[in-house]
Amino acid sequence: MGQRRAGLGGSVRRGEARRRRYRWPPHQSRRDMIMPPFADLQRDFAGAVLDREAAVPAPLSCKAGGVQCRRFGVYRNNVYASLIEVLTGRFPVFARLVGDEFFRAMARVYIEREPPRSAVLLRYGVGFPEFVAGFGPAASVTYLADVAALEWAWHAAYHAPDVTPLSLPELARAAERAEDAVLRLHPSLAGVPSPHPVVSIFELNAQEGEVRRGWSRAARTRWW
Repeated sequence: MGQRRAGLGGSVRRGEARRRRYRWPPHQSRRDMIMPPFADLQRDFAGAVLDREAAVPAPLSCKAGGVQCRRFGVYRNNVYASLIEVLTGRFPVFARLVGDEFFRAMARVYIEREPPRSAVLLRYGVGFPEFVAGFGPAASVTYLADVAALEWAWHAAYHAPDVTPLSLPELARAAERAEDAVLRLHPSLAGVPSPHPVVSIFELNAQEGEVRRGWSRAARTRWW
């Protein structure tokens, strides 16, 4: 019986030691671990992920070089890498024009200045052409911003709602009451004014594949 009690006591003591070991990080007190409201935690976490100079959020605070810091750094790098891939998919011809290394460095700056405002990334990159126009290292190549604008227009047109255009008979009937007619442009229509031959630049640098075939089929013959 004495041996059983000793064994049970040893097991309890070992369990207490494990709880003492894992309940609180060694550099934090119980008072330090009071959690902020969940919405604040989400906001701070998202802000720290997208700001490479930001400190690790308080609930994950760690000593420099600690495992939590390293893990958070890996997560931050993965988020940036995924957003760079999103932008590469939006602007493949632009990325090819400037080269992979330049584009990735440029995209990182854009992500820092214009982080996603929504979890739905379909519209992420809408401000990229304007960013390119004001990006100093790309200023000497004046057509780059217009190429980016053309690619964004292509992306937006692809995802625009499907609307059946008016047929010729419908247009003829509308002409009979032209003074009352209100024509609405197709939602996929977009104008990209440019003094540069951006369509030719696009076609020359688009790789053989879906981008080039899609452009030739859907847009090339309708450019004016």
